[in-house]
Amino acid sequence: AFLHKVFRALKPGGWFYLSFFNTNFFHRVMHDFEGTRGDIGYRRLSLREVRGMLPKGVQVQKQSLMNIFNDARMDHIATALPFSSFVAPMAVIEGWRIE
Repeated sequence: AFLHKVFRALKPGGWFYLSFFNTNFFHRVMHDFEGTRGDIGYRRLSLREVRGMLPKGVQVQKQSLMNIFNDARMDHIATALPFSSFVAPMAVIEGWRIE
């Protein structure tokens, strides 16, 4: 419901960048999919799950992983490697509204 509200506010041709907590190997082993840190709740999702939640009329241009390292260059290299989704704690989907 949240994504549908957000994308209704996005004008046709408008771009979006959506970052979220990725479900990686370590979180699967620990069964840490959702919870709270302090007063902030979280839910980890896979790229496939988030893409499935996007409303019709949205075109995904790119999806990427991030935050394996705290260094942008190392992160860029690491996320290009096969199976990086098993360790990347964050993911990003970017695209635009077509309708």
